[in-house]
Amino acid sequence: MKPYAKYTTIEYKNPYFFVKRRLFVFEKDGKEIPCPYYTIHSNNDFVVVIGRKDDKLLMTSQYRMALEKVSNEFVGGFMEEGEKPEDAAKRELAEETGYRASRVTFLGTICPLVSKGGTKGHIYTTSSIVEGKRDLDYFEKLVDLKHRWVSIEKIEEMIKEGEIVDGTTLSAWALLKVNIL
Repeated sequence: MKPYAKYTTIEYKNPYFFVKRRLFVFEKDGKEIPCPYYTIHSNNDFVVVIGRKDDKLLMTSQYRMALEKVSNEFVGGFMEEGEKPEDAAKRELAEETGYRASRVTFLGTICPLVSKGGTKGHIYTTSSIVEGKRDLDYFEKLVDLKHRWVSIEKIEEMIKEGEIVDGTTLSAWALLKVNIL
């Protein structure tokens, strides 16, 4: 028999994420076995958008405090309340790089931490972009967010060498490979 959630409580909440505690009950050999389980959820889903130009992809790099080092990633960020994923993808691209996309193509949805949380990421790509002015927020300036065009061959090398370790970026790369490249 599949377990059922007996109750759910919110154990912690801040403007960015919350921690949910659920008491699951498993039935085994006629006995109920309680199993408390904690998950972390962001307050909104997120988007990733992969800019494409010729044989190059648009990447960002920024200092990630959780890693205590600079991380190479595709453009991305959290959706605003009520925002459509495709609009969030265009907004994040413009904010982080200055590039404006007239349209984006949906590649898929990922759940990067299925054992620890329920946040979803919506992955897009675009090759219909024009250059514009970046609009970094305070935090993006603080962590020195940069962007650059990187060849597909160099991205594959960076993955092999452990220079790209972000799970969301690696998932987006896989979706791009099976859908476009």
